[in-house]
Amino acid sequence: MDVYFKIGEIAEMFNISVRALHLYDKMELFQPEHCDESTGYRYYSPDQIPTLNTILGFKKIGLSLAEIKMIFDSRLDPEKLLSLLKEKIRYYQNQIEIITYNIENMERIIKAVQDFQQRHENGPEESEQERAIKISRIARLENLKMEEFFAEILWL
Repeated sequence: MDVYFKIGEIAEMFNISVRALHLYDKMELFQPEHCDESTGYRYYSPDQIPTLNTILGFKKIGLSLAEIKMIFDSRLDPEKLLSLLKEKIRYYQNQIEIITYNIENMERIIKAVQDFQQRHENGPEESEQERAIKISRIARLENLKMEEFFAEILWL
């Protein structure tokens, strides 16, 4: 007698949802080895576990299900896999640059606000609304600098 795992058992084993497994089945990415026609229950064999591990590993490094499907459809062709992974690396490096740039801008805004606070700490009293307007102007100036920077990058 063959050993099969029910969909709920597989979901629990791999800490994923039954719904995810249904989606993988619908995408023809990871289909059950056996389906009971009378109940509709899905059953998976132990031989399928490495495939699910591979899918989850690819997901963990940021590949989409469509990308994983493409890799599987190409029968894990090394050239296609390398190309896709290199493309993902470029994407993530670009994201790192954008995030770094955003952090630097936030730090500049923080410094500008702190400088503003220090200059006006002992100065004449101003209303909350006046302070909010000045702070928003500072933030807007920093945003304009950022927009100019992005415009330069996009036109290079």
